[in-house]
Amino acid sequence: MIELDVLKTYQFLNHKSYTEVRVLSFENGKTKKLANEFVDNETAFLSFCKKWEGKGNIYVGINSRKEKLNKPSSGDNIDQINSFIIDLDPNRTKGLPSSNEELLDTINTSLEIYDHFFKSEFKEPVINMSGNGVQLWFSIYPINIHDDNREIISSKLSIFSEMLKKLWDNDNITQDNMTDLPRIIKVIGTQSIKGKYELGRPLRVSKNINKFIGRNLRSFERFDDLLLTEYILSLKTDVKASNSQYNNVSSINYDKKIDVKYMAVCKFYDILINSPESVTEKMWYDMLSHMARFGEKGKELAVHFTRIREKSRKSRYRKENEIFWKINRIKKNNFGGIPCNKMEWKCPNYPCMDGLCTPIRLLGINEHVEKP
Repeated sequence: MIELDVLKTYQFLNHKSYTEVRVLSFENGKTKKLANEFVDNETAFLSFCKKWEGKGNIYVGINSRKEKLNKPSSGDNIDQINSFIIDLDPNRTKGLPSSNEELLDTINTSLEIYDHFFKSEFKEPVINMSGNGVQLWFSIYPINIHDDNREIISSKLSIFSEMLKKLWDNDNITQDNMTDLPRIIKVIGTQSIKGKYELGRPLRVSKNINKFIGRNLRSFERFDDLLLTEYILSLKTDVKASNSQYNNVSSINYDKKIDVKYMAVCKFYDILINSPESVTEKMWYDMLSHMARFGEKGKELAVHFTRIREKSRKSRYRKENEIFWKINRIKKNNFGGIPCNKMEWKCPNYPCMDGLCTPIRLLGINEHVEKP
């Protein structure tokens, strides 16, 4: 067992209420439940994993459980979603662990998906090795689940999962559907004993792979992605739309909706527009940090406000390429841009817009998203 990764699993999932943990064994093609418990702290979570390590495969619910039950949860017991996970497994003979070559092929495919998100407006996922395959863990802003939105949110997650299949092309790998709300996944850091050991097909301890592939990937931490949350919630769920609206997921480059209603309540924008001469170099850099979160529209506004500041202060003229270079560097170093509450410039009106400091309410989806 890798205790650090076990604890990181619990901390990443960051459940609102209870965390469901389960132990399963797989013998002769049959699945047997050995244990099922609900915990609400990392000490209890780690204790459960230590107790069952090596005795069965230890799993955890992806989504928060509303209450403790004396049986495994169904969708009705899910009260919040704040993670999205895709699972890649190499195709192989049933009952056998993956070979090292098959696992490496799956890791390389996961890196293709990772690199797409690295180049996009979204934050990159965390990559974990589950024992036989690879999982990509995305952290999103909490979406509270209730009877009125349970089915539609699940459908949007399924559509997004299908879209991600277009990011890679490998007939030797299958992407498992992980979007059913009560879904369980491997506790990272625990032993996988699924399959029969053969030479060249070892039983592995699941782990976060960042330290083992020679690349500086996202650490096993949460960086809630508001852009990704908004994008998923914006997806249409009718059959015609889901089949045609995004035929190529590589076109994902979601621009936030910025309009006069938002700008009217933002103190930062008020200063940029009405007192540009007071905008210091540090405040200008903060402005770029803020705009970095808003895609192409943000770039346009960054140039616009830069021109106003230059004129008012009679400072040097910055070329657009220089402005865009700074924005891209901010996005790369800060996973998509610095939100208002992380800026060195302290907004006197923070928190505004229910603490989100984004146009999310203007998108009409604020009822799904809990403020951070």
